[in-house]
Amino acid sequence: MGFLVGFSYISPILYTFIEKYLPNAFAVVSKNEIIFSISISIIFAVIFYGLYKSIIFLGSFFIGFFAVNFIVNSFAQTYVSLPWYAYVVIGAIVGLVAGFYATKNSAKFIGFLSMLLGSFFVALTLTTLFNRYVIKLNEMVFSYTAFIIALVVFLVRVRKL
Repeated sequence: MGFLVGFSYISPILYTFIEKYLPNAFAVVSKNEIIFSISISIIFAVIFYGLYKSIIFLGSFFIGFFAVNFIVNSFAQTYVSLPWYAYVVIGAIVGLVAGFYATKNSAKFIGFLSMLLGSFFVALTLTTLFNRYVIKLNEMVFSYTAFIIALVVFLVRVRKL
């Protein structure tokens, strides 16, 4: 994705900028336009890859942190009284583990999310078409039908893996 963005969008913008504001450098760049475009594309591919890994880590860290804090505050607080910093430390440890795990297994993580979103969109499309062209459904029935179809499609896809 970064390579495509660099080649398709950023490279022409930089080329125009160099042509307009740096005419001496433009003579060199115009002779080697393809090398310039590929270099910019590679730089943006590396930037996007770094952002991808960082976003996966941060998202997993925050999900782990807040999930542990919710569970501890909801269930364990009635049995054990902990100071506020204990919740932060426990959440940070679980968040770090979740972040490193998701970063290491990001392909599985992204595949899982893709299957989940794909199942949801397929179910929503099927339910909407059924609602519009076959039988008009109540909002509650529409929601439950979409959820059940999404769950079935998701479980069938997971089972095939």
